[in-house]
Formats: sequence, structure tokens, C-alpha cells
Amino acid sequence: MNNPFFSIAIPTYGYDGKGGEFLEFSLEKLHLQTFQGFEIIVSDHSIDNTIKEICDKWSNKIDIKHEFNVRGRGVISPNINEAIKRCNGKWIKILFQDDFLYDNISLEKQKKFIDEKKNLIWFFSKFYHSNDGKSFYNLYTPKWNNTVWTGNNTLGCPSGLTIKNEEVFLFDENLNWLMDCDFYQRMYIKHGNPEVLDEITVVNRTWGNRLTDTIGFELKNKEFQVMKKKYG
Repeated sequence: MNNPFFSIAIPTYGYDGKGGEFLEFSLEKLHLQTFQGFEIIVSDHSIDNTIKEICDKWSNKIDIKHEFNVRGRGVISPNINEAIKRCNGKWIKILFQDDFLYDNISLEKQKKFIDEKKNLIWFFSKFYHSNDGKSFYNLYTPKWNNTVWTGNNTLGCPSGLTIKNEEVFLFDENLNWLMDCDFYQRMYIKHGNPEVLDEITVVNRTWGNRLTDTIGFELKNKEFQVMKKKYG
């Protein structure tokens, strides 16, 4: 698609054998969107062809571009960055592999919000949590706070984020646990508070092997000290 409105940036990897299942679930949601002015950019950290085969399967139904990425394998920031660099849309919608759009009008709601707002640069939307992709709980409304750099993340993961594709920041590849908080802090410094769309457009999947569940205390403390030096 030439000049898509949205680029859906999806960093992928094996996810302990669930990567293909999660991606296919998300692509089905994207395929059913009422607003179809988007491309999907998949940056793939996996070591087999499972993700690529799924992208090939869907390529005749939706505009999807797959690329293997060996750089920074095992760290999320380099994989998101590779996807972002390849986005051609006016707006970039980050969507983690295990998360997914809430309903068939999720992109339509975001498009309407963008059209109604002036000088919009970055925004979040409400999101649900789900541990099975079917039932939803803990409806959350993102909100800014001035201590986000400490890890007090009241905005949520980057799947709730949509950014204008102009002079886009990349994620700090030296950070893993606090990569999103650092990104949000830099966006705030340059652009001020994010807007919040008062609609549910994303579901954040909660399961035992999420990044936040696998990072140890030592790394968390190390990254906190880095953030304290930068913003404290």
C-alpha cells in the first residue's frame, strides 16, 4: 500500500512456542478492521520460519511485510526499532506480538481521534487485560505522571501507544525493563503530555512469560540507576 495512514509495528520472536499462535490471533483482528488504511511491519527475532510462514499466509489478505532481524536478538528494543525504521505510514501503531486490537473498529476509533485533534503527536487509548484472549478484565485508562522515569508506569506498555511518524524517537537499546518508561519520558520532554483516547482499542495479554515477569532484580536495579542518572 502506498502512503498508508497507519503502520502497525509488530516485533516478534518465538515466545516459547506461542509466537505463531499469538501473531495469527492478532492478524485476524487486523484483517477484520473496518478501517483498512494500514500496513503491517513485522520484525522477527525468531530462529525458525514459523513467523515468516504465517506472514506469507496472510500476505494475500492484508498488507504485511516480514523481515528477519538478528540484531539484538533477545532484547525487545532493537526489534521494535527495526520495525519502526521500516514504517511508511503517517502514524505508527506499536503492537506487541502477544497483544491485539480490541474490536473491529479499533483503528477506526483511532483514525477519528486523530482527525478531530490538532497538533497531535502521541496518544494512548484505554485497554483491557486478558490472559486467554477471550475474557477481559481490569479496564485501564493511561495517565501521565512525573515519576514515569522511575518505572512508575501509569501509561501502560507500548501496545497502547500511537505516534506520528515524523522525526520519531527510537527506543534506547541499552534498556530492557525500562525501555518504555525512557521512551515516554523523552517524548514528554519534547512534546508534553500525551493525549488519551477515551475508547478501548487494545488488549494487553497477561501470561507467565511476559518480559516483565522474566527480568531479575539485578537488571531492574541497574536500569533504575541509569534512569536516575538521566532524569533524577
